[in-house]
Amino acid sequence: MIKQLFIILVLLSCLGCSAKLRTLINVSNEQKAQGVYINEQNRKFSQLIKDIDNNKLKLGLKTKEVINLYGEPIDIKPVGEESVYLYRDALKFFPTEKVYLYFDREDKLRDFKVVSKEASE
Repeated sequence: MIKQLFIILVLLSCLGCSAKLRTLINVSNEQKAQGVYINEQNRKFSQLIKDIDNNKLKLGLKTKEVINLYGEPIDIKPVGEESVYLYRDALKFFPTEKVYLYFDREDKLRDFKVVSKEASE
């Protein structure tokens, strides 16, 4: 009887730990997913810089097309009827290269500007 009671107590104490263990596993999985997302965003930002350097960024692209190619912007600012999308490294703030994409009221890329690392310091 004492042996059975001991086994029940051990099982009950393990049940309390399993919830905490599941929480730790979920946190770990979320951190991995965030790392994958950040790496993908930075890869797409590098592609944007490369495409600009090689004159492959086409004016007239729709915002959805730009997002499909280069990922979500870090920031979107409305300017009148137009909007400005900011792209940069996902984690670095200063100094980092930045790209501003300007979209007209028809949602088409009309211009862009690259700000070099030195100019953003």
